[in-house]
Amino acid sequence: MDVLEQLVSAVERNAVATEKMLAIAEQEQIIMQEPGPPVCPHCGKLDPVVTELPGEAGGSGKLSDFVVRCETHCCNRVVFAIPNGWDTAVSQELAEDILKIKKGGNPGE
Repeated sequence: MDVLEQLVSAVERNAVATEKMLAIAEQEQIIMQEPGPPVCPHCGKLDPVVTELPGEAGGSGKLSDFVVRCETHCCNRVVFAIPNGWDTAVSQELAEDILKIKKGGNPGE
């Protein structure tokens, strides 16, 4: 192998390594994102209406590890929602009141 072939081989290996590093950096950037508003990652609709789909894990596990698998009504695509905090309640009524308060309403209405 002459010097030119060695140089070409080194440049090609460097290009492959650079592409791999960029892919890793992009993936890490996605993982490290701060949570934001509920937006469809496919079409960008803010707070889309969704239908929860059955999970593959049978719906059991730690609350902190739950991922909500749902289909959007805006573009009919599957979305995986990762809650970044929880409000918990002892009853459906209390849970609905918490949601009302968060939306600026009055509980019990």
